[in-house]
This record gives sequence, structure tokens and C-alpha cells, in this order.
Amino acid sequence: MTVSLVATDMLHLTLTKSCFDLLTKLGDLFQKAAQQKSPPMTKALPGKSPYLVLNETGIVMSVFGSDSLKVDGASTKDGAEAKFGEPVAVEFSTASHSHMAEDELDAAFLKLQNIPDAKLNLRLSSMNAVREVNVSRAETRVFALPVQSSAGEQWQLVSHVESEYGRKLVTLRSIVRVINHLSMPIEVHSLIDTNLELCGQAEPESSVNLPLPMIYTPTGEFFFRPAGDQ
Repeated sequence: MTVSLVATDMLHLTLTKSCFDLLTKLGDLFQKAAQQKSPPMTKALPGKSPYLVLNETGIVMSVFGSDSLKVDGASTKDGAEAKFGEPVAVEFSTASHSHMAEDELDAAFLKLQNIPDAKLNLRLSSMNAVREVNVSRAETRVFALPVQSSAGEQWQLVSHVESEYGRKLVTLRSIVRVINHLSMPIEVHSLIDTNLELCGQAEPESSVNLPLPMIYTPTGEFFFRPAGDQ
């Protein structure tokens, strides 16, 4: 896929990594479409809500809506707890959408999924902190948390928003992701005190997000081994 830009005057252009990732993904999809191949979904997403929030941080947090978005099945006061492996569904908060037909709702989604004020609020009770996340477009942002490791390193939270077949998947994770290009599953262990604690397992040609508490350790060391190897 080729993207051409034409300007009559000097143009200052900034391209982000998220833009390159999105263009690469679009190029792959267009190539498969030209070859009349159905591209496989990278993730199996439950339900039909326009937004899904996936917590892979390893810490407890709650998701709250805003003026434009609401958490499905949760009150504005209490929000919904985002548990590991259980996506939180988020809908439009506009009352009129609940009375639309399915085709009208799809059209409304295409129009409103990129509104600039599409925001969610994350409450981290253990840290007594709230962070506002903009989910209006596909991008990656990093938020500082009010916690420091024993080595004085500031904890950070990553919000990764991606488009998946017309829906937005918001993945909350740490700043460390392990990608396995080997032909065997690999276990990732973190050194805590004198013990090796399992952080996760990366399948072949797949990735795993490491939990926040496993990253900010005194040594910051990780160890790898084939899954099941003693």
C-alpha cells in the first residue's frame, strides 16, 4: 500500500509509531482483500459493544464511564471491576442510542467512535489514584502512577487502543511485553528477593504482558526457560 501526500507549500509532517502500525495493518488487510482472502481476527472479542477494556496489569482497578461512554451493567458511582482475562464492555452513554435499530446503531458507531471526548476513568484503589484515558482513536499512551519501586523507579501504566473489526479494544498493561519468536512456549520469571516467580508464558509467535508488580523489583531481572522444563 502506498500513501501519497501532495502539498503546494512546505509541509511539516509528524508520523507516530501508532500511525506506522496502523498503516502496516491496513496494508496487510488490503493485500488479503485483493487476493480475496479473509484475514483472521487477531483476537476473539466477546459481545458486540463498541469498546472493550482488557486489564493485563496484574493490579486491581475499576473502570468508570464519562459523559460520552458508559460501562455496561455498572452504575456511574460504582463502575465495574476490571479482572484479568475478563473484558469490560463499554457502550455509548447517549440515551437515544438505546432506541435505535441495529443498522442505525452501526451508523452511529461509525460516526461517534472517533469523537474527541470518548474517555474512560480508571480507579486504582490500592494506589488511591484515578487516571483518565482517551479511547477516541487507536494509539498508545503511558501514564505515571503514584508508586515507586524500592530502587526509586516510577511505576507506569500503558493504555493501548487498537481497532479490531470496527470495535475498539483498550488493553491496559505494563511497559514490558515479551514476544516469543521461538517454536516452543517460553516461561518468563522475575527475580523477587531470592525466588523466581512466574510472570507469564509466551506461546510461539505470540506475546505476553508482564504484570506491574513483577517488573518493579529491586533487581529488575527476568529469566526465561522452555515451558515445563525443570
